[in-house]
Amino acid sequence: MGGGFGLVEHVLGQDSVLNQSNSIYGCLFYTLRLLLGCLRGRWASVLLVLSSLVSLAGSVYLAWILLFVLYDFCFVCITTYTINVGLMLLSFWGVQKPQDKVKGH
Repeated sequence: MGGGFGLVEHVLGQDSVLNQSNSIYGCLFYTLRLLLGCLRGRWASVLLVLSSLVSLAGSVYLAWILLFVLYDFCFVCITTYTINVGLMLLSFWGVQKPQDKVKGH
């Protein structure tokens, strides 16, 4: 099982509290995206786009490791990468649509 995206151990050491399973980082990431998705406002939309770009960078990195370092194919991993692309498209759509304006009284 992968931990710390293969980077934390080399930077902070094997015993670092940040050297957690990649699935822990994934659960935290998608939970934060869910919470951001419940919020309205331009800033929330922009944060969703930025998080989508981070997830795409992580997907490319992990796909590269999967294919060119491990020489393996993982259906669940490829599905996750596809979901990240879909979330990015939805995030871009959300930032481009007009925002509801609150009328002052």
